Amino acid sequence: MNLMENEKVFRPSIGTQLFLGIVWLALFVLSLFGYLAGSVTVMYVVVSGLVLLGFILWATTVKISVTAEGVTHHSGFGRQSGLFWPEITEVSTRAELSGSRGKYETILRSNTPSKKEIRINIKLFGKRDLVEFATMILGEARGATVDETTRAMAQGTMPSMFRAQRPAS
Repeated sequence: MNLMENEKVFRPSIGTQLFLGIVWLALFVLSLFGYLAGSVTVMYVVVSGLVLLGFILWATTVKISVTAEGVTHHSGFGRQSGLFWPEITEVSTRAELSGSRGKYETILRSNTPSKKEIRINIKLFGKRDLVEFATMILGEARGATVDETTRAMAQGTMPSMFRAQRPAS
């Protein structure tokens, strides 16, 4: 997917980045204090430092890019997938209970055999960005079937785990 001047990029919300960054930074600082106190080996410091660097790399690579041509999702650590607007045939957004975890995702499907569907973990993104993203989908993916949850998201109503159903086992 070629980048254009009018590209809109959505990144994980500042709250998500701060929360996760503080958690990994605290792990690193605790391991460093443990090493200085002599209670842990240097390996703990190295591992927690690598995890912190991995988080920083991940936080800078996760994004959704929307252009006049289509959507590209960068899921972190260099993985990306994209679809042109005419290739998108179905859009669905869901909140699902999976074991003890909640799954919030928007799925863009294509009927092109060589293209995989795009699964976007929307839990990472802020409400304003999700409203704008859903609005762009409604405006650009004209030939696609768009579910009610995605339409409601464009109006500001986010998917809720309280309305979610457990998947059939």
